[in-house]
Amino acid sequence: MNTQSQHLGSMSFSEKKRNRITLMKFASTLLLAVGIAMGILGPQVASGQQGEWTESLDGPWQFTIDPAKATEPTSAGWDTISVPGNWDTLPAYLTHKGKGWYRRSFRVSSEWKGKRVRLKFDAVYHDAVVTLNGVELGTHSGGYTPFEFDITERLVPGKENTLTVCADNTAGRGAWWHWGGISRSVSLVANNDVRIVWQHIRAEPDLKAGNATVFVEYLLANTGKTPLSAKIQPRIAGTAQSSASVSVEMAPLTQTKVSTQIPLPKTMVRLWHFDRPNLLTLESTLSVGGSVKHSQSDRFGIRKIEVKPDGLYLMANASASPASTA
Repeated sequence: MNTQSQHLGSMSFSEKKRNRITLMKFASTLLLAVGIAMGILGPQVASGQQGEWTESLDGPWQFTIDPAKATEPTSAGWDTISVPGNWDTLPAYLTHKGKGWYRRSFRVSSEWKGKRVRLKFDAVYHDAVVTLNGVELGTHSGGYTPFEFDITERLVPGKENTLTVCADNTAGRGAWWHWGGISRSVSLVANNDVRIVWQHIRAEPDLKAGNATVFVEYLLANTGKTPLSAKIQPRIAGTAQSSASVSVEMAPLTQTKVSTQIPLPKTMVRLWHFDRPNLLTLESTLSVGGSVKHSQSDRFGIRKIEVKPDGLYLMANASASPASTA
């Protein structure tokens, strides 16, 4: 046994606990630094999409673990914490298990008048209750998944709006450290009444012929009170490849699914591989009366994958021989 091992072995329980807490503080700080360096935890940037405007709510928030303070209308006596930021990154709350309350105020830009506004959380660990201006918007469970609320009718124009988030890290996940709080970015997102909620991209290569087909499914929303005749137009960025625009009738206050497909010739098909991560970009525009109301852009790769009893195979050609296994 070396000297270091002997020293550790002779430590008291309190000394070991103190060293373990110090190590976790260092690990939390290191994780935060790595996240910032990788751009994971940085401020939310404007989306750059047509028909969509984003305002970050990242930065200093007020924080408390005192339930009595959480019910008070002011944040007197609360601490300050940076969002995104788990409370366990602060020494005072390193081992806190239970509920923590985050609070901040914001004003909505006057330029957003007539837009639909959503409050978006990229992640809160683990369970969240969200309140705006004293009214509960809703709840969410799951510490790693995004969620959002339409807050258009809850906003007070021209005045401060008070947002409170109660996060609870009581949920156990085995031998998992008790992370807790708003761990990823928070933002306000404004759109027109009609928008692309999501686009789902599925690329199917024909390994024998060398070409591929890109299948696209959309969920479109009309949050307005009048019916609309819209068109969705997808295309592969930087190429002439696209599908014919798809016409869709959108009833008021509804969501509608539509789908289309784009053929890709052999000259455009470059299979994705972890050594050669070839990616394409799908750009879609949603228009009403010839005017673009919303656009969305997503990257995707093309690869055929087969699941066999002995593993996951990335198929290189039409034969059963795998390119590699995982």
